[in-house]
Amino acid sequence: MKRLCVRPEERGHALGDCLIESIVDYAKESGYKELVLDTIESLQAAIHLYKKHGFVECEPYYHNPMDDVIYMSKQL
Repeated sequence: MKRLCVRPEERGHALGDCLIESIVDYAKESGYKELVLDTIESLQAAIHLYKKHGFVECEPYYHNPMDDVIYMSKQL
């Protein structure tokens, strides 16, 4: 997943949940076996949301020059 965001004024209405569920469903229907994403440590609300949907921290899958990157994956 890349660039998942909800406008600040729209937060708190479970839109992030809906977006993630739609992406996961589409990925499964398309034959994906795994989803990966990266975020930064300061985005704790996003990390909590990803964990809520079954994402877990994983080994880096590419080099990122930022120091605080967290890599996550979800088996489908």
